[in-house]
Amino acid sequence: MRAGQLEQAHFEDEVRQIARLLWSEAALGGSQVLEGRERDGVFETRDAINVIEATVSSKRDKTSQDALKTATVVQNLRKSGGKFAAGWLVTLHEPTVDQKAVVAAYPGTLRLLSFEQFRSMLFNGAEYIRCRMSHAFGSVTDPETHKPKLDRSAYIPIELLVSESTDRLTAKQVSELIEKSPSRFNVVGDYGAGKSMTIREVFYRLAENYRNLKSYRVPVYLNLREHRGQTSPVEALERHSREIGYSGGASDLVRAWRGGHVDLFLDGFDEIATSGWGQSLKRVRQHRCAAMTLIRNFVQSSSNKSSIVVAGRSNFFDAKSEMRAALGVTAEWRTVSLNDFTPEQAQRLLKKLGYDDKIPEWLPSRPLLVAYFAFLGRQGDLYTSLAGLGAGAGWNKFLALISARESEQDDRLDPETVRQIIERLATRARATPDGMGRLSMEVVQEAYRDIVGGLPDEGGQQLLLRLPGLAPSSAEDGTRSFIDPQFASAARAGDVTRFVIEPFSFDTTVFADVQSALGSNGKDVLIDNRVSGAVTDGHLKAAFESLRVGNHPGQVAMDVLSAVLIDEDPTIFGRIEVEEAVEEELLVGSSDLRSITFRDCIISSIVMDGDFGDECLPNFKGCVIGTIEGLGRDGGLPQQFSDSDVSTAISGTTTNAEIMGLSLAEPVKVLLTILKKMFVQQGSGRQLSAFSRGLDPRAAKYVPEVLRIVQSEGLGAPTRIRGKEIWFPNRHHSARVRTLLAAPLLATDSLIKTASDL
Repeated sequence: MRAGQLEQAHFEDEVRQIARLLWSEAALGGSQVLEGRERDGVFETRDAINVIEATVSSKRDKTSQDALKTATVVQNLRKSGGKFAAGWLVTLHEPTVDQKAVVAAYPGTLRLLSFEQFRSMLFNGAEYIRCRMSHAFGSVTDPETHKPKLDRSAYIPIELLVSESTDRLTAKQVSELIEKSPSRFNVVGDYGAGKSMTIREVFYRLAENYRNLKSYRVPVYLNLREHRGQTSPVEALERHSREIGYSGGASDLVRAWRGGHVDLFLDGFDEIATSGWGQSLKRVRQHRCAAMTLIRNFVQSSSNKSSIVVAGRSNFFDAKSEMRAALGVTAEWRTVSLNDFTPEQAQRLLKKLGYDDKIPEWLPSRPLLVAYFAFLGRQGDLYTSLAGLGAGAGWNKFLALISARESEQDDRLDPETVRQIIERLATRARATPDGMGRLSMEVVQEAYRDIVGGLPDEGGQQLLLRLPGLAPSSAEDGTRSFIDPQFASAARAGDVTRFVIEPFSFDTTVFADVQSALGSNGKDVLIDNRVSGAVTDGHLKAAFESLRVGNHPGQVAMDVLSAVLIDEDPTIFGRIEVEEAVEEELLVGSSDLRSITFRDCIISSIVMDGDFGDECLPNFKGCVIGTIEGLGRDGGLPQQFSDSDVSTAISGTTTNAEIMGLSLAEPVKVLLTILKKMFVQQGSGRQLSAFSRGLDPRAAKYVPEVLRIVQSEGLGAPTRIRGKEIWFPNRHHSARVRTLLAAPLLATDSLIKTASDL
């Protein structure tokens, strides 16, 4: 069969399918021989006989032939004295002037319609698409306005990874597969991964195909959060019609769905509220399964001529097997997950959204957070360039925006409450060595109760099941864990900050079982709270006083100390005791820390700076220390370490004196000392005066000019705390700086030449 014949045959089939739905009494109707000639469709109801001729041709001669033979049979049927007869000529495209002129010769006998007009008698797909495009698509929102509309031009193609396969698909390929033949897709991903943006793009492509007559099925997109508690597909479609303002009639949409004339998109299975929260894993899974009843009914009742796409957060279910059973996913379904952005994709999206600067290393690769980043870049209350923004300020903003986004799903919980729940869970997760947690349902509920003041209702239960950044850690016990170490670390700063602000009322027992450190992002967020003024010297003095007189877990003191080490003189806060705490990396020797004692602590790494003498070191009593780096001396450890177990002590070229003794240009040596002080410890900030300490006047005169180079290259930026200028590093350049410091005499970095030119 030639291409044209194939197109004609396919077209006739589609016309007959629509006719059967229009005249349901004639469901058995179809092509038939009348008066010795084959008719494309004959559909007899109680009151009438409808004779249909369908054609893809727009030629006048073909139209004349079809009109004559159809009009003849209709007139003969009417003369027989039986039922009323009507003739229909259906063209693939809009009828031409010639075609209209031909049919006009048979008034009252023939009706000429385009395929679009004919199928609109069943369901006005074009009108539905128009209404649907003005309604929200899942969680797609503008990051600036939070309104449910984002220009399609902002979409950046994301790879879809096919489960149990090495295959990768794009939204374009998914739409092509759907257009080619009915398909089933289960799209999963964590918060902000771009699920709704991706399937919206598939919807747009299919809508274009429908309008251009490349597809006979109209895409229908339901936001499942608008159908909580519903189990009937018919009721859901009727509500959907009302929600989007479709005037064609809900029954038309239902009829089109039943007839296989739609491709169905069900977005947000994680947003369907459960009916309650049980006290056992079995009960919780039962509730989750019950909440998916609407989806299963859609899957079971949809025509095999329709495609179905179901999307939601992967962390909603404890295991793939539970998800498949709850959703009704069978073997022929493709389960696809969304890949994170590559740096190139992130750059493309940022440029589309109006941001064209450098991307910091700390920027998450999740599409939603990249879009937020672009939004933040247009705000005037941040640093002069987001490329120089520290991780603390960035993550502080991100956590606020993420929480605002989640609270929109349940307006009974404000953004700050949502954020505090996430932060409390991050604290609870520190009870595991990696700080990512295995949070039981009981612990999750307790966190909610701590913040909200009562056990979660249905809205609260839903929020807990879909909290961003968390995923099932075990299918057996239903526990949840943080999936992103950066996210978890940033969130840990929340409870520490609240203790500092309210040290005599905050319940520090939440820190009692901590086994993991605050982490670099947590330190950065805590420091940013100080930079912004949320944490003041008065708060810190009160916090340390509370630690001295109260019975608090030792980890609290270690965490609070992170906000103090940006000062050159922490002695203003009095004697500080840190007991039975853990720390990843600690900088000593850069400030006078003699007022601090670490007792029975586990410290992975200590980095010695050497700006001060040994007498200014803190005391370490009964501590277990992994590595001490940069001693810069022979003769063993300082006496402050004598009561502790040190695994490895490494001497190195890390002191200012050794750097200044290198055979390099004077400004280059100054550059190296400045970079060492800024980057030697994660989350640390240094006073302007610290960069000149230990330098002779001849070298110190280069400090201002070298700092200008550091800032112009985006390596660091200053801010002010209590009138003091504090410099913070841009961690995007951490690897670059470490390479310079490791072998400065061999370095070929352009920074060396820029500094030497001074």
